Amino acid sequence: MSDHATSGHGSHGEGDDAPLGSIDLAAWLAGALGIAIGLLTAAVIAIAAGRL
Repeated sequence: MSDHATSGHGSHGEGDDAPLGSIDLAAWLAGALGIAIGLLTAAVIAIAAGRL
């Protein structure tokens, strides 16, 4: 039986109470760009298929 199934299993460590860091703006912009490219690709495919 794993120790996760036993009673008294507490928190996962002191890191749970650590403050969050700053927002990674470059990662968010890269994600937004990826979503925009995906939506644009889907729109182009829909137009080519005559569905839009």
